[in-house]
Amino acid sequence: MRKIAIWGVLALMAVAIAAVPALAANPHQPASAEPITCTQLADFSVECTGDLAGLGNVDNIDVFVDVAAGCATSGNLKQPKGHIQGGQTDIPVTNGRAQFDVTTASPDCPPGLNPVVGSTALVTVTDSATDEVLFQQRVTIIK
Repeated sequence: MRKIAIWGVLALMAVAIAAVPALAANPHQPASAEPITCTQLADFSVECTGDLAGLGNVDNIDVFVDVAAGCATSGNLKQPKGHIQGGQTDIPVTNGRAQFDVTTASPDCPPGLNPVVGSTALVTVTDSATDEVLFQQRVTIIK
């Protein structure tokens, strides 16, 4: 009888250990929320907003946005490659869910050159405590 009890306890421990990964984060956009949107603003900066769920036991997240951008010659014939970036840090996560609103810098162009912004933004979400990437998505920019 004692052996059965020991085996029962060991089996319960094995099940408990196997269940730990179920607490891990599985970030996604909730079906009830608007999708992540990125919009080019009048000053050629880009604003990205979104709602994420499935963040697990993460306390805070950081969200970073990276967009190809630069300054083009008149007529936009030559468009040098560059980037504009923005970020929001220590966004609180409540019940595995968080909202973000990140605006990048705008291209700083000298007189005679035109600011240009790429067609997509890369949105990266990390755990504030560990810098582990939890979610990453390329989003088409609304112009």
